[in-house]
Amino acid sequence: ASDKLKNDKDIVLAAVSDNIHALQYASETLKNDRDVVLAAVSDNIHALQYASETLKNDRDVVLAAVSNSSHALQYASDKLKNDKDIVLAAVSDDSDALEYASDKLKNDKDVVLVAVNNDSHTLQYASEDLKNDKDIVLAAVSNNGYAIQHASQELQNDEEIILAAIKFDIDFYNINDKLKNNKQFILKAIKANFYVYNLIGDKFKNDKQILQAYNEASKK
Repeated sequence: ASDKLKNDKDIVLAAVSDNIHALQYASETLKNDRDVVLAAVSDNIHALQYASETLKNDRDVVLAAVSNSSHALQYASDKLKNDKDIVLAAVSDDSDALEYASDKLKNDKDVVLVAVNNDSHTLQYASEDLKNDKDIVLAAVSNNGYAIQHASQELQNDEEIILAAIKFDIDFYNINDKLKNNKQFILKAIKANFYVYNLIGDKFKNDKQILQAYNEASKK
């Protein structure tokens, strides 16, 4: 299109509603036009990347973009990636948006709790401090036991965390040898999830207490 058409507001407004790439070809003036960019980000999850730096830092524009798709957060200014309300809106819609949040908000317990409650695997994007936060990790593994792989090494070896993970799902093979060979732990694990019995060592399978625990748990 000619430079004149690229700078025609009515034509570009119509184009961004029909073509997901239209904003990319608009004039620099219209990439900085609030009406045009708002129309574009409301229809296209990637449009924000073509907006001017000024509008990537416009709170209303970015909120409109993340309301359409949380992944638009990746194109926001660093300042707005550090805006708690915007990041909460994004991770509430799709927890993977946590990947694009500022380091400060990846270390914000409120934000990360919302994310891991929606999708446990977003624990991988949390700060190292929060990967070592028992409340956060318990919330994650209670939704999906395999999220334990993203926890700190310390919490991967925490009995309460492991039992919460086992209750949801089986990841028994990755438990440390000390616990796998601890009869009291095995009893707790079987009560949490009777399928654990199939994964324990042969030396425990004929133990009377363990058999009893398995039989009781499997009947529930």
